[in-house]
Amino acid sequence: MQKIIEWYLNFYPTSGVPLKRKLTIHTTYWVMWGIFSVLAFIAPSSMEDKLLITFFTILQSCTIFYGITYFAIPNLISPKRFILGVLVLFIIYCVNYSERMVFNVLVLKHNLFPINGNTYKYAQIYVKKGMFGIFTPQNIIFEIFITLSNVALPFMLKLSRVITDYSMRVARLTKEKTDLEIDFLRTQLNPHFLLNSLNNIYSQVVSKDETAGDSIIVLSDLMKYILYNSGELLVDLDREIHFLRDYVDLERLRGNRYLKIQFSQEGAMKGYNIAPLILINYVENAFKHGGIPYGDTLLIDIDIKFIDETLYFRIENDFVEKIDKGKKSKEGGVGIINTKKRLKLLYPDRHSLIIKNDNHKFCVEIMIKLKKE
Repeated sequence: MQKIIEWYLNFYPTSGVPLKRKLTIHTTYWVMWGIFSVLAFIAPSSMEDKLLITFFTILQSCTIFYGITYFAIPNLISPKRFILGVLVLFIIYCVNYSERMVFNVLVLKHNLFPINGNTYKYAQIYVKKGMFGIFTPQNIIFEIFITLSNVALPFMLKLSRVITDYSMRVARLTKEKTDLEIDFLRTQLNPHFLLNSLNNIYSQVVSKDETAGDSIIVLSDLMKYILYNSGELLVDLDREIHFLRDYVDLERLRGNRYLKIQFSQEGAMKGYNIAPLILINYVENAFKHGGIPYGDTLLIDIDIKFIDETLYFRIENDFVEKIDKGKKSKEGGVGIINTKKRLKLLYPDRHSLIIKNDNHKFCVEIMIKLKKE
């Protein structure tokens, strides 16, 4: 069924179809519909009579279908033009009744149907009542029945095209909105990362730390990765994890004697991709806001596993609830907020995020279901 729908949309797209092609498709449909639904089921004496009946049936069906689809409905759905829509419906009904009147006159004149048949008798009654019969309940019910039977299929096709076109536009707008949001979040993310790293290196320079030069080199490598990869929608998973290791090495170079880092990695990641810089903010946060609850060591534990196409990321650090030193900076927390938004946008049904703050431990656990490229 899906292949049929795809073929139909490729053959007759929901938009951008040239007028000549539209006319060809619509004409072909009505001719084929007339042949298979009318011509094949009537048996008057001659082919001329068959063609005449088929022609009038197609004419009345086109009057109803195009009149309602392109003139009545667009006005009926507008509150300001609703009365005009009702008037258009009445005009369509009158035109269709007139066409049927002409047809029934021809039925009687040329004996298109058997004289003793119900169709011939109905034509006699139809013509006898004349134009005043347009308002009789019997004719109204009959016209509605003919309308439903003759135009049900084209209405279904038209409705399916409208729904498909609307769905495609919604999907396209949603994708564009998501792409814009991701691009905006990415532009916020990179300066945030750079600002934190430069602050760290500045503290090394001020304290005349000999490893400041090495930190600048490592930062240069990190910035190259950000410059050439953050603009991509997806990057190699193993390269992204390597980027996290580089950042951890940068923190090690600061020579903080209170710092103890554990970094473990497990699983074959080759062939899988992930959104760039999706995890770095939680690593940054651990180094920036971690505190020593007791003893003389700040422990940061990073555990990364890749099992059954699923990435499990866990980072835990010692944490102490700090005394309120005034209002939090407006820039604080930007990276974490953005990462949460990116996870929701990029992996809406394929991720989980758990943040715990218990017993002087701050822990973040992320699960992302990835697809092999």
